[in-house]
Amino acid sequence: MSENTIDDLKNEMHNTQSEMHTITALMSEEFTRLHAKIDEVDHEVTLTNKNVLETRKDLVTFTIRFEAFVQQIERENALTHAQVDVVMLNQEIEKKFGIYDKVRRVLLGILQSVDTGLVSKNAITNATENLMLGTPNYWLTPSLVALAAWIRNNKPLAEKALNEGLKRNLIKTELMFTLINNRLKRNNASFMWLSKYFETQTPFEMPQETLVLLGAYADGVFGPDSHGICRKQIEHWVQLLSQDSERVKSLEETWLNKIKLLEIDKDTTPFKYLSSNCVEWTRLRQLLEAAKKQKTLLQYLKSIIEAKDIQKSYVTELDDLLFKLVNEYDTDEFELKKKKTLAELIIKYEGDKEKAQQDFDTNVIILFKEKVSFFDILVNSVNKTEMSPILRRLSLLFMKEWILNAHHDFTAEYRLGYLSNITIQIGDWHASTKDGSNVNELIEKYKQYLQDNYNKIMGEIRGSIITRGIFLILCSIWMLFSSFSSPAVFISSMFGFALIKSIINFFKTRSQLKEEMRQKNEAAKQTCHAFCAEYVDWQKAYKEADKVTNDVQNYLKRFTTEEFSANSTGRKIINKI
Repeated sequence: MSENTIDDLKNEMHNTQSEMHTITALMSEEFTRLHAKIDEVDHEVTLTNKNVLETRKDLVTFTIRFEAFVQQIERENALTHAQVDVVMLNQEIEKKFGIYDKVRRVLLGILQSVDTGLVSKNAITNATENLMLGTPNYWLTPSLVALAAWIRNNKPLAEKALNEGLKRNLIKTELMFTLINNRLKRNNASFMWLSKYFETQTPFEMPQETLVLLGAYADGVFGPDSHGICRKQIEHWVQLLSQDSERVKSLEETWLNKIKLLEIDKDTTPFKYLSSNCVEWTRLRQLLEAAKKQKTLLQYLKSIIEAKDIQKSYVTELDDLLFKLVNEYDTDEFELKKKKTLAELIIKYEGDKEKAQQDFDTNVIILFKEKVSFFDILVNSVNKTEMSPILRRLSLLFMKEWILNAHHDFTAEYRLGYLSNITIQIGDWHASTKDGSNVNELIEKYKQYLQDNYNKIMGEIRGSIITRGIFLILCSIWMLFSSFSSPAVFISSMFGFALIKSIINFFKTRSQLKEEMRQKNEAAKQTCHAFCAEYVDWQKAYKEADKVTNDVQNYLKRFTTEEFSANSTGRKIINKI
């Protein structure tokens, strides 16, 4: 290549550089103007957003105020309507059923007069017969006449009035005479009426007051059930319900949920390494807690079955039940009473219909829906700690079969989730263990993991050194051919410095990585040993807790309902077992 050609190339390169500088300067000016425009547009967008936010805020404020205004108007209207409804409903109730209230008051008066002896028999007779004429369909009036006839020893009239009362409302009449005879200490008659009342009931839908009667029966308040009449009836209820698969399933689910909600003793074992290094720790914790519920369940069952018998007084409860029965609204009164109660709640909450309806649905509607299944009554008797120990014990044993089924399902459920292997994780590294016996293998795997990471990092640094070395060689060749021109010398120097820096960094990094490997390896040894040791302890704790499963089953199977009734001749005294 001639010297003229080289000079021409140098001139072209110089011209090209000049043109590039000019283009760069022009682009810089355009970018500056464009940046200024962008800032201007951004400022305008910011102002627009601010205005939009302020407008939206004003709109939200207006909407809230408007909705509050509308709600206030609606509440005032609801309050006014409710006040009018209460007045109108009171008038309608008084017009249609005012005489019923009078009958109720007279019956309560008769019961009080029997206690005090301050009212003559003739006065009682006159009061009851006049009421009979005004209430041709009310169930309570014939019972009132029968009671008055019994007080003055008029047996034919008493039987006639009693039959009429039973015809009008069999269940309520039977219950009323059960309670009245109990109140008058006539145990034989009281037990006879109780057995008839139980016989009339259907286990699929019975009043909640059966719970009180069942408790009084279990404690022998109505007298001894020497022939097991009531007990056989209760067993018949259970048998009928046991044929209803949906109700049985619901009862078992109730007990399954109850077992799951049992509180276990606070865990004093920290499991520090399992909780921080085990991938499946949440599942391990849940498994151990579930297994520990076996002991809690056994203690719960023992607290009911082995509870000391306390003779509970039912005088107040039975009197309250009689008072409620006498004052209870008749079927045709329900709808009007419900409407009145809801209107009164609207007044109470100052027109807030939503709160009134919520209160009604939660607390009041139960007054009008008191029919439950016998399974519900048994569950309620067990859940109410204030109930008689004998009743809680009997109720538990009547449900024994389904409690055992629920317990079996609970046990099978958590056992099914038992883990055959668990995963230890330290940083990004993880490995598995079956029983914690492969601790040395885990340590070696982690050591190999560190070595692989070390080799990978050092390989990347070596690759960088080699690449920079190649570029340095190429730049050196270029520098020789360009007669050590300034660009070639500059670029070669840059790659030379980079290569030297990479070599220095290589030795420095190698030293640091080896020290880090040593420290991490020592820490991993401690973690693996502690992790495996804790897993062994966890397995031991789990097996010990799960072993109580058989104790629960065997314990509950030992007892029958016949052994624990207060009026049962074969009663077992649990405290002596």
